[in-house]
Amino acid sequence: MAATLQKYHPQVFVRFSEKLPEGWLSNPDLMLPQTQMDSLWDFALELSQEPTLGLLMSQEARTHSFGLLGYIVAHSESLQQVYEHALRYQSLTQEGAGRWQLSEGKNYWELSFSLLPPVSRCAAQIREFVVGTWLGLGAALVAESSVVTEVYFEHAPQTDPERYQQLLGVPCHFEQSETRFRLARSLLGRPNRLADSHLLPILQSAAEPRISWPQEESYQSKVEVILKRQLRQGVSTLQQVAEALQLSDRTLRRRLQEEQVRFQECLDQVRYELCLNYLEAGRMAVWDIALVLGFQDTRGLYRAFQRWHGQSLSEYRKLGK
Repeated sequence: MAATLQKYHPQVFVRFSEKLPEGWLSNPDLMLPQTQMDSLWDFALELSQEPTLGLLMSQEARTHSFGLLGYIVAHSESLQQVYEHALRYQSLTQEGAGRWQLSEGKNYWELSFSLLPPVSRCAAQIREFVVGTWLGLGAALVAESSVVTEVYFEHAPQTDPERYQQLLGVPCHFEQSETRFRLARSLLGRPNRLADSHLLPILQSAAEPRISWPQEESYQSKVEVILKRQLRQGVSTLQQVAEALQLSDRTLRRRLQEEQVRFQECLDQVRYELCLNYLEAGRMAVWDIALVLGFQDTRGLYRAFQRWHGQSLSEYRKLGK
């Protein structure tokens, strides 16, 4: 963030740097509380008035910018390993801000990214930074111009859509159900010629005690990924999600119980995240949001939002959060 402002907006860099916590520029392993990080995003966007700040930041990102995670990724032996390690060790950077999830198709991988509530006012820029960074690093490590075939964003374009394709080099789609990018499976075996197979296990042994995310994707995460995609099609039942996972209803219910979570809790979490995203975009009426999220009417959405957020939907919209 600081490097981007210094390069593209040097006139505001001095004011921004004065607001930085001591040691932030010199210590890549320093993780700030999410509220403080959100405040820095707000301040940088206010100073620069740059709608593509996140994308410009992603152009400046290098593996060493991410401390131990970055070094592990830099020494991963293939493109597949680059993204597998990015998923496994994601909690080493800005824990609690968001999460990556992987889904696989016959001929592709998709990596989806979601910000965890409460969603920042700069959510669009943060998503663009994260997606732009990880598709750029993947391409650089295997010496390809691009390893991604398409990019999808939850939010509306912050500037001319052609600017996105210019910066990212691939078709970009907006106002989608989730933020994600797609990689062709045929590219996953591309080697990282700079990888050090002797150094990688040493770095991993240093990282393992510090990671806090599950080693394998939980059924709760799998259910939430499917719900996020299917809600736009009117799907929100346990039976339909179980079918997508190729499980029986009873097996899926048991798997969730083993993780001490109920299907309704997964559904509520996804509805809450999507609701905040739709409100942030500001392009849908409350009735349309209720319909997309599977409520019979707006009263159901109003009651649910009060329960989720501890604040009425009307108050939330008035405050413009």
